[in-house]
Amino acid sequence: MSRKYKLTAFTADISRLLEESDNGKDKSVILNTDCDNLKFVYDEVPTIRKIIDYLLDSNIKADIITQDKFFKSNYFNYFRLDRNCTIPDSVKNIATFYEQFKEDSYFSYKEIYTYVFGEGSKKLKNSYDLAFGNIKEYFSRGTYHTHCSVCQQRINIGSRDLDHFLNKQYFPILCLKHENLISMCAICNRYFKKTNLPQLPVVHPSQVKFPIENIPITLKTLTELEIIDTNLPNEYRNYINLMDLKERLKHPDIKTMLEDLIVAVQKQSRTKVKRDMKLSSVLKIVNDVINDYLNDPMIEKESFRYIRRKILESMYDSKFSRRIAIKIHSEINN
Repeated sequence: MSRKYKLTAFTADISRLLEESDNGKDKSVILNTDCDNLKFVYDEVPTIRKIIDYLLDSNIKADIITQDKFFKSNYFNYFRLDRNCTIPDSVKNIATFYEQFKEDSYFSYKEIYTYVFGEGSKKLKNSYDLAFGNIKEYFSRGTYHTHCSVCQQRINIGSRDLDHFLNKQYFPILCLKHENLISMCAICNRYFKKTNLPQLPVVHPSQVKFPIENIPITLKTLTELEIIDTNLPNEYRNYINLMDLKERLKHPDIKTMLEDLIVAVQKQSRTKVKRDMKLSSVLKIVNDVINDYLNDPMIEKESFRYIRRKILESMYDSKFSRRIAIKIHSEINN
């Protein structure tokens, strides 16, 4: 059984405790009869006991239980606005719900995320086999291990975040739900998405292969990409707004990537260029080099190279290609 499903076992025990206590069953009876692992953790780990008590002491338990049940069955349906799922009022109007009840003890329950995914407790981790090691590493398998699920740019070591797609500030009950955890770079998470909630419908990163692959982008300047969203369906436009992608793609690391590409083109071109060569000849060499990059099989094989491919396509045989050629031609003849 994978770690994420063992995490689900932990949250399922908490859900059972919450629901049965709301039905009038005594907390100690529930723990003693139905939740051996949770009873051990509750008795032995004061921090967990305090956080669970936040949940049990809430005055809005009925709403929390409704939200919990709804998302267990309809987490992805919710983002699609599936007509077969009925969205609870507290979810539909979550901003209003939060403002009305944000002082309730329930909203402190989100602290359990920091505890479980931080240093945590050996007793907790041993009881539910949650010894993840580096939790960010575990939830960042495959492509997401090295590239951001939002901007598709390479994640520098130490700058990977786990983000709650539905923010834990508004939905504490989802703070440990593994489907709600997505890997992204710290820049996307902290400076662009922040604590924003999506407009619906919206695509979810784990349900599509790099959402940005389906979002048309082009090179606006040599330091800026532009998103063309005119004909995109609402779920993609809402995703762009949620992640603030139009601003995100103006970030300086785009400039760095473009500059690296230009330097590579310069290096490969310079060996073929003779002094006093015509600009048109330099331009052909530049386009040939860019074309070689475009024909690299890795660019097609790896989806995260989509942005690099679009940059190269925009450069090829365009005003950008000419600007590169002019720069190189000028250097050669000076």
